[in-house]
Amino acid sequence: MVPDDSLITRIDGCVLILMSSLGLFFNVSSLFHFLSVERSSFYIMCTSKTISNSIILSVYLLYNGPSALFYTIIGPDIMNHYLNQAVTYGIFLLGPFVQSLITINRLLVVWTSPAATPRYSNQVTVAVLAVCWLIGVYITTMYGFTETCLIKLVFEPLEWSREECTDKRVYKFMDNIVYLLGGLAIGSNLINVLVVIKLILLSSMGLIGLFFNVSVFIHFLAWEKTSFYLICTSKSVSNSIILLVYVFYNGPSALMYTMIGSQLLNRYLNQAISYGVYLQGPMTQVLITVNRFLVVWASPTKTSEYSNRITVGALAICWLISFYFIFMPGALVTCLLRFNVQELYWLADECVGFPDFILGSHFLYVVLPLGLFSNCVNVLACFQDWIYVLDTVNSLFVYELMPEGFWTFFVTLGSNVLTHVADG
Repeated sequence: MVPDDSLITRIDGCVLILMSSLGLFFNVSSLFHFLSVERSSFYIMCTSKTISNSIILSVYLLYNGPSALFYTIIGPDIMNHYLNQAVTYGIFLLGPFVQSLITINRLLVVWTSPAATPRYSNQVTVAVLAVCWLIGVYITTMYGFTETCLIKLVFEPLEWSREECTDKRVYKFMDNIVYLLGGLAIGSNLINVLVVIKLILLSSMGLIGLFFNVSVFIHFLAWEKTSFYLICTSKSVSNSIILLVYVFYNGPSALMYTMIGSQLLNRYLNQAISYGVYLQGPMTQVLITVNRFLVVWASPTKTSEYSNRITVGALAICWLISFYFIFMPGALVTCLLRFNVQELYWLADECVGFPDFILGSHFLYVVLPLGLFSNCVNVLACFQDWIYVLDTVNSLFVYELMPEGFWTFFVTLGSNVLTHVADG
């Protein structure tokens, strides 16, 4: 026995109510989350998108679903027209519109890597979204056309209809909207391909650097355990740790456009690669340079009995210093750097007192004297020593002199990755 149309329609109504309730829960939850975070362009667009989604789902939950369940149109016919015109064309269009804006935002972030949000970015975002909403409202009301040309919900079967409209301009207009949706979908996906290509290239850079450093590490383990090779082994380990964070955390987070794990994990890992483990580079390079200096000027014919122990002791102190700057005991967790996946750079939250001085730009001057001292002692290793000096100069001066998006990637994450790739 085949059920009649009214029973099928009532079942459809139950499904609409159930699915729209679930979707509304997710979108409202996302809306509250977006309202609680920093008001960046990305989150403003996401907030707008959840609002439009919630409006559409509310129509299904409170109008289309109950109408189908009770097998009768609720309210006047004009309400039917406007509400369903909104969910099929007007408010519906805000989804692909805003998604295209989010995709363009990703492209600009990944390919230009702004280290500082432009001054008027939020105002520009709000203005563009306002235009999108005006377009959505106009297509919902179709001002200038008769009300019968708006979409309405009908039964037997449960579908949308515009059969009463005789104005051919409306059908042509709606056909153009469908073409527009297709164009937006194709454009967004092409932009996403460009974003993926760039992020894959960034991940490949980390993999190449990791390959070099691991190869060097294995090489050092095979040699005699002299002071020099102990120091070099420690340096390759610190380089590999930093590159592992890029390969398995920052890179995938940017590729998937979502932060992996908790905020605490984000802070500790990026505090390590920007301050803690990063400091191992210049500190260990100074030890290597001092070792060279002693070998060349003292020319020992026999290695000191305690040289390896002294080296291990010095390296242990260096690693303890690194661990201090990773965890910053006594400081608030908000003082630690975190990776901002939307803007693709490190973000330091408000921090006061001594931790602010340590993590502020003044602390970067500690790295510069280490590099200069290292090069004054040993000119032969100028490249290996100076890569940390150049990275520090980037952070101190180039960042301020060239704030354009093209350069900011190279003076932040790009410079940090390349430093350890070149060192390996």
